[in-house]
Amino acid sequence: MGAPYDPADERTALARGPHRPAYHFAPPTNWLNDPNGLIQFDGTYHLFYQHNPAEPVWGDIHWGHARSEDLLHWTDMPIALEPDAAGVDADGCFSGCAVDDGGVPTLVYTGIDGDRARQCLATGDETLRQWEKPSVNPVVETSPPGVDAFDFRDPFVWREGDGWSMVVGAATEPDSRVLLYRSSTLREWEYRGAVFVDDRPDVMWECPALVALDGRGRGRDRDRDRNGNQYLLLGSLLPTRAVRYYVGSYVDERFEPRAEGVLDAGDFYAPQPFVDESERIVLVGWVEEARTEAAQRAAGWSGLMALPRELSLDEDGRLRTTPVDEVRRLRELEYDLPAVGPGDGTVLVDQPRSETVELVAEVSGTGAGTGTEPSSASISVLRSPNGLEETVVRVDPDRGTVTVDRSHSSDDPAVETHEQTAHFEPTGDPVMVRCFVDRSVVEVYADGWACLTSRVYPTRADSSGIALSTTGGASVDGGTAWELASVWDDFA
Repeated sequence: MGAPYDPADERTALARGPHRPAYHFAPPTNWLNDPNGLIQFDGTYHLFYQHNPAEPVWGDIHWGHARSEDLLHWTDMPIALEPDAAGVDADGCFSGCAVDDGGVPTLVYTGIDGDRARQCLATGDETLRQWEKPSVNPVVETSPPGVDAFDFRDPFVWREGDGWSMVVGAATEPDSRVLLYRSSTLREWEYRGAVFVDDRPDVMWECPALVALDGRGRGRDRDRDRNGNQYLLLGSLLPTRAVRYYVGSYVDERFEPRAEGVLDAGDFYAPQPFVDESERIVLVGWVEEARTEAAQRAAGWSGLMALPRELSLDEDGRLRTTPVDEVRRLRELEYDLPAVGPGDGTVLVDQPRSETVELVAEVSGTGAGTGTEPSSASISVLRSPNGLEETVVRVDPDRGTVTVDRSHSSDDPAVETHEQTAHFEPTGDPVMVRCFVDRSVVEVYADGWACLTSRVYPTRADSSGIALSTTGGASVDGGTAWELASVWDDFA
């Protein structure tokens, strides 16, 4: 486990690809999917992830590993977990989490062997470079009665009281469930029932997570006012691939939702939250490809991670999602964005080029609520001079929508081009739009209430412009753009 691994040559070669990100985490080579085992251990952040080290397509799932001091600049580490041909994870080391067990870094994950999914452990040394699988594996041998033996996966563990709690995603014939287990040692687990039931048929809850929203850690403080506790339950749902969140209370080992929504309406899946040493709830999610398998093989890599996000509740109890503050450190040259009012047409922005930028703009509507006339402001990025190739971020403050229009984002007919739309509650106030562009990913935030991450693949070398436009009575009330630095030393 943890064989010598030097991905430097692969990263350098792949950095020259036109769609390789400059400041989003991507694998050194080949396949990446779900983030796993997110933890800050002795001050250092660690990101593990589902990884096929041999091909840029799904299969032969290992756990890749990288570490960082700032959630931005990552150093590749040796592969952490690999399947054991004769073990309970012979067909893959699937998703899970990481915890600090009294100073011992411990990974809890799903091992797949044939059509059986079982929950397993691995323990690491103080550097998190070497990992061992104990003989007690699997620590959860079978799924509960009525739960499919394969659709029983993706453990998420936290310290609670004098022991540990774990949720696991599961499917039964009539519904999907988030199952709860308790343990004092991480090695022997007692099944406690379903903490949450989704009664829709033919839905599978993958990568569930339950986390306290009080900013004081992952476990429930049993002495708190039960009417005041606020928890976040996350789930990535198959087959729709929607990432849903629920805000509610966690009492007597049951979660009761009071609000729900879509966490990110784009090419975003399997996010995992963790609480860092400053008590922030930080979330990382997988950004999928929107191009063919042949294109992924030709590129030599597949998948990346969205920017790390901080989750919090506002004073009205609504979930807010914003990039972590560290992202501001990437800002380099700064430019003003012009104001664009109704009837001004399309305004071209001379600088900066839009391949690797952050744009912040304030957008106002008419205040007419859900009026019959469309009223929106658009930010076009990765735009060719003639506008034939461009990705359009369109915001309608009156209706409460933000849309990424990919209908002209690429001249390649094989990539996804459908629109993606996220929703937020319109208030009549201007909407602050924050947009990150990183070669093949456009990540948009609207006032922290709506998030949308899209993959785009411009083909033209001159598709680097920016344009602003409005329809109806909407306006862009000015803004700022920054060129963003690469986080990779050899980025081309």
